[in-house]
Amino acid sequence: MPPTRRVSNPSARRSKPVTSSASRKPRRSPILLDGKSFIIVRSAGETGQLYGSVAARDIVETLAAEGFNINRNQVDLNQPIKAIGLHKVTLHLHGEVDVAIEINVARSAEEAERQAKGESLTSADAIYGVDEDALKPEDFFNPEAELESEEE
Repeated sequence: MPPTRRVSNPSARRSKPVTSSASRKPRRSPILLDGKSFIIVRSAGETGQLYGSVAARDIVETLAAEGFNINRNQVDLNQPIKAIGLHKVTLHLHGEVDVAIEINVARSAEEAERQAKGESLTSADAIYGVDEDALKPEDFFNPEAELESEEE
């Protein structure tokens, strides 16, 4: 007598959840990165020195937010970025494939736009619109204040 097969009830089978292509985040080809610019906003002092730094991990997170899948070891960054400004970064996608991107590190999106146009934001004039050379002591101190206190 041949072995009997057990036929399972098709309706009793558990179905695997189906993930549609629409529910997955679309990934963009890393080759499309060549020549692109990305903005990273960080806190910095008036001289442009960051209160921290931008590391390869931060660049990978920024690229992932834009839909690019890059590993941290593909980012050619010898030293972390420690100042605001435009920084060229090379990505090693494959043994013979490198692409260059621009990282725009700024205090705000508005400053990033100004930097992209070529403006330097490392002086009070650039940041606040104040010409440091035109400032006089009278702008900060009231010379009449000392005279009033001496007369009393």
